[in-house]
Amino acid sequence: MSGVSDDSLPQQQRALQPYVEEMQRRQSSTQHSSSFEKHGSCSLPLHLPGQEFVLMSTSHAEMAPRCVDVNDPGIIFYGIFEDMDSLRDYVSAHEALHCGKVNVQAHPLREWGVLASSAERLADSSFVRGHVDRLLLAETETQARHTAEFNDNHSERKTGEGVLEKPLPVDTFSHKETLRSLKKVSSLAVSVPPPYGQKFLVVSFVPDAVGGKFKEPLFKIYGTFESEEDADTWVRHVLSEHVADVDIDVVACGQWLFPQSARGSDISKEVFRGGELNKIMQQHKSEPGRISSFEAWNARQQ
Repeated sequence: MSGVSDDSLPQQQRALQPYVEEMQRRQSSTQHSSSFEKHGSCSLPLHLPGQEFVLMSTSHAEMAPRCVDVNDPGIIFYGIFEDMDSLRDYVSAHEALHCGKVNVQAHPLREWGVLASSAERLADSSFVRGHVDRLLLAETETQARHTAEFNDNHSERKTGEGVLEKPLPVDTFSHKETLRSLKKVSSLAVSVPPPYGQKFLVVSFVPDAVGGKFKEPLFKIYGTFESEEDADTWVRHVLSEHVADVDIDVVACGQWLFPQSARGSDISKEVFRGGELNKIMQQHKSEPGRISSFEAWNARQQ
């Protein structure tokens, strides 16, 4: 406060001033954070060499193995290949992929795909293009709303509906090795080892918020890595500088994932752009656990 000495401030105001300044600093950091905190270095390019096509299966209303809930379809990624010939060789070498119990799909990396409810819809290029456009537009609108709500709630120190669950989709990437537990359906079990050196995939999912008879979320694959740490480093240093409009996830190869119903509690690790924002959100996420611990302790004292 220019022109006013600290001595002229009321005692209570002077006592609160450090807290006010800290909140102003945190709010400023959340509004201007544009990058994830970086650890170490990464020399890998954005377009990873030798990674062009992903091999996958889906589970939906008319896509074997058929899912139990058509509003919670599943998807599994087996691995990434340099060309279609090597992908076909991999399928031929694994009986579980050509026994007729699962559908097998190849999709180019770095392009949006649809977890379609039927083979007919998947083959309809007009539907696919329109569905991708509609869902991306809906996601953009949702992000804008959540971002505004988060900033309002953060500045006012209160929590709004839905904010803690997915506060800033545009600003997060997460490790979802256990995105959703495997449905208790034996037909979903597919035992196929991933190609050598491929244990984790970097992907983006966009849930279907448009409506319709079935939920058909979007997916995009960016690359594969042998370790979660390598994937994390590449996301922080490379991919996050080019992808800022959707979440980025690190998932395990060979596991069924259910992106439509994923929630914050299903995410093993979630990271936000900017170190200060990350600290704030980790504190938010830890609060329910702290409350439960206190309630349990309080009950034992009765």
